[in-house]
Amino acid sequence: MSTEVITGTTINRIRRSAKRGDSLEVHDLIQPGLSIRATGRRMTWYFRFTTKTQRTDGTKVRTAHPICAVDGCPDPEKMRQVVGAGCAALQEGRDPLAAVRVTLAEALRLPETRVSGEPSLHTWDFPAFREEFKNDPPSDLRKDTVDGYYRALSKTQVGTVFYAKRLVEITPQNIRTVRDDILRRGHARQSKLTLQALRTAFDWATESSRSALSGLTEDNNPMSQVVSKRRRNQRKPTNEDAIAAEEFIKLDINKNFVVAYRNVPTMADIGKLLILLLQPAGLPLVKRTILLLLVYSVQRRLTVASAFRKALVGFHQRDVAFWVLDGGTTKSGRPHLLPFSMRAWGVIESWRATLSKSSVWLFPGMATRRKPSPNGHINVRTVNEWMYEACDLAGCARHSNPHSVRKAFSTYLSTRGISKAEVKLILDHTEGRGTDVTEVHYNFDPRLPEKQKVMAVWNSFLDECIKLAQNPREISSPDSTGSVTPVRVGDKSHFEPIVQPSSVQILQLPAYSDVPAVRPKPQTGVSDSTRLDKLRAKLDSRKQLDETLERSLRKRPI
Repeated sequence: MSTEVITGTTINRIRRSAKRGDSLEVHDLIQPGLSIRATGRRMTWYFRFTTKTQRTDGTKVRTAHPICAVDGCPDPEKMRQVVGAGCAALQEGRDPLAAVRVTLAEALRLPETRVSGEPSLHTWDFPAFREEFKNDPPSDLRKDTVDGYYRALSKTQVGTVFYAKRLVEITPQNIRTVRDDILRRGHARQSKLTLQALRTAFDWATESSRSALSGLTEDNNPMSQVVSKRRRNQRKPTNEDAIAAEEFIKLDINKNFVVAYRNVPTMADIGKLLILLLQPAGLPLVKRTILLLLVYSVQRRLTVASAFRKALVGFHQRDVAFWVLDGGTTKSGRPHLLPFSMRAWGVIESWRATLSKSSVWLFPGMATRRKPSPNGHINVRTVNEWMYEACDLAGCARHSNPHSVRKAFSTYLSTRGISKAEVKLILDHTEGRGTDVTEVHYNFDPRLPEKQKVMAVWNSFLDECIKLAQNPREISSPDSTGSVTPVRVGDKSHFEPIVQPSSVQILQLPAYSDVPAVRPKPQTGVSDSTRLDKLRAKLDSRKQLDETLERSLRKRPI
């Protein structure tokens, strides 16, 4: 680290040292706070200043912030003006980094924005930046993702502070404040979405084709100093937690080990939900149809909500129904031919009969005052609300979201001899294709025999769930997620119907009045005094056992 008058010769000397891989920093003798730092082959202008924060020994904290790359502004005089504006703002009590960014935009003479009505601005303000991102988004983002990011960058989410600033004036602390405000309102998921939208949009604005318009570079991008995942103070596990974890390991009636996982719905809950959905008087027809299609097809909520009316076909002669999924609604972007149960198809037929022939969607959007005749499909958040409502009416032990059905599909079927590759055929993760060019671009086999075999096992499992919900005494642990001992499934190369015709008449569903309408109270947590007493008793017994073993080891001769 040296101090000298930074000139063009100094920059060339530092550049030669940087090419050799040396790391060094040179401070300017004329303007305090201005320095050049070379790390590897990268040269950056830095603004160094002292903050009001003091260390434990009483000394003030000095900090250094990157301004821009030396290649972007190789003139030392302009950089002295930029840092001088930051020092003046620091003495006046204003934000020094905001003053530095504004002066830098003026010093570099960035071209004017394309937004009409604001010819005096040299860089984008946040509203213009948001509109530019929507009109010319990154090519690797889907339209639904861009629309979601556009809504996440609205004034409702980021606040009025962002909308009153240019991009070069936004600081990392402003972004952290937005994140914390959304978390404080109790919307943790929205906070992550807004933070991801800001990260993607700011990175898009720093690209070479837009850097001159936005004023952002890789060095002054405020999102580079904001972490996505915050470290939280996690409580250290105690002995009580270890004993409470024993509840996740149980034995079924056949003395097989089973694991109860909180994010996977139990067999009893799945059975109660299906009993409610298969009864005509349980829920309105549209709710029964969309939830039955969700459970029996195991697809994502967006895929179900945006299903086309003519894309579902049933063949009563073969007792099988097919769903031709469009590539635009699948995550892999490929068409997906999916077989599913005729039991769900019967309800879908009843629902389709109520739709007009001009309806493109199987589940058209709800009519509102603003849109009395909507032309889109139902909102995906509505599917979540209907799922929670059905769980309450069915008397499930816990709420299940639409995505938990996919988790249950993969978890339960893996204990019944279905391989990971076969599960991928249904979950639509590239339909189980490999990564080689021939498999991805030349093999378009729908693999119906394998898919029908997997769905036959899934439908049989759902029948077991209904039986368990009707007679809970058949299995000692209704909270189990299935036996660890796999059940062998025979390989069949020929087509077989997904649901046998006789299986529909086997199950006698109870009347709607037998289904509890009130959700039972959840079990008490670890903090309950009675449960803590039981845990302490277990600890005492284990402690006595450990002391007995220790005494026996001491008496044993070596």
